[in-house]
Amino acid sequence: MKLAKKDKQIIVMFLGVLLIFLSVYFIFLPMREKVDKQKAENQQMELRVNELEQMEAQSKYYETEIEEAKRRIEAVYADYQVDFRPEDAFMLGKALEEYSDNMRVMQIIVDLPGVVYDPMGTPAEETVDQAGTSDQEPAVAVQDDASRPVLYDKKLTLGHECTAQGVKDLIDYINLNTNKLTIDNISVAYNETTGTLIGKTIVDVYLLHNTGRAYEPWPIPQVNKGTDNVFGTIELP
Repeated sequence: MKLAKKDKQIIVMFLGVLLIFLSVYFIFLPMREKVDKQKAENQQMELRVNELEQMEAQSKYYETEIEEAKRRIEAVYADYQVDFRPEDAFMLGKALEEYSDNMRVMQIIVDLPGVVYDPMGTPAEETVDQAGTSDQEPAVAVQDDASRPVLYDKKLTLGHECTAQGVKDLIDYINLNTNKLTIDNISVAYNETTGTLIGKTIVDVYLLHNTGRAYEPWPIPQVNKGTDNVFGTIELP
């Protein structure tokens, strides 16, 4: 059977249209989807790259801020003692007498430490709040975790004889002290025989553990062996 020329042309046109349709459906459209997907991924990568570039540009700023924060933290730590031992309390009493001619320290009592603040939220009832004499060893109220600073408070009781000016000098000395000390209570009574004030002052000594700093003892002046005048307070004839 012979096909007419017109029929052949129609068949050729149909096959051409079919070929175009198949090419679009099986080749062009899948390629277009891949291209669109690749564009979307590229856009996400560009956004991420821009974020990283901004972070890199600001890295020096963040490093500077971190170093400044560390410096401020260290400055705060420096205001707190690591420990406060009986010998430190004795030297503080001596320094107070040297600071004021109107003050004589007669008794020193150092309590055991109690927790003031623990980042882990240690309950107050678990702390130690127990008085002791000056020859007692310091006790730690909770299990210290070296990964976090813990703030402690030691009560220092000073028994003294002084004048009214001596009380003012005592307050000034505590306020001007570079360590974290606060006055908890002052009680005095007038002695009619001597005309002086006799009483006691309770001082809060704040300690900060686990800051990476070592205990620094109170500087004790050099004393020659065999001397009877250990602190140079006795006037020899």
